[in-house]
Amino acid sequence: MVSTSTGMTEANRRFWDVLQEIHLCFAAATTALWRELRAGESAPAIVHCNDLNTLLAGVLAKRAFGCRLVYDAHEFWPYSQPNAGWYYSPFFRFYERSLIGQCDTVVTVNKPGILNHRYCCPNKLSQYLQGGLMVLCNELPYVKHVVSEACAGLAFDTRDEAGMVEVIRRAANDAALRERCGRNGRAYARRAFNWQQFYPVLEAAYLGRTADGQPS
Repeated sequence: MVSTSTGMTEANRRFWDVLQEIHLCFAAATTALWRELRAGESAPAIVHCNDLNTLLAGVLAKRAFGCRLVYDAHEFWPYSQPNAGWYYSPFFRFYERSLIGQCDTVVTVNKPGILNHRYCCPNKLSQYLQGGLMVLCNELPYVKHVVSEACAGLAFDTRDEAGMVEVIRRAANDAALRERCGRNGRAYARRAFNWQQFYPVLEAAYLGRTADGQPS
């Protein structure tokens, strides 16, 4: 086993890297949420955890207060940092699996076994649609589907540099296209891509039923 110049073995150094990563990702969010829950005047009925870095506090709250636990996974966390160390993906797969079974409801845009960004829904997508701006997007399945359905922009493959440049030039040189796509996007956002449309799904998760009123 190789030792570093400080006397720490390579294996120990890697383990220390893991601990530092866990602390940076989880300590502040978990501690803050747990303190707020304990300081409340009454026990929470529902705890909604946005992402894996708050889920431990949610599990503790469920055990302490008997509340419902909703895990809203904005990220497929084990694959959210493609340039992270060797330990990142296997550790966070284990961590998530150890907690997720205690959730009453899981909300996610991802499907099991896929990379984090493939089925993402960036916040900027809804913001640009609401703002009446034409959207140029990578050919990610969900984003491309929304932009195409709304007739709000153009998609390109980032691996095709020439094709990407052509799409950007087309948008830059066609004011009428930009105006039409912006107008379509705003209309689509007001009709189908907004809080009023998605709130019933979230309410159903809180109340332990499906969006059509059936028990979950």
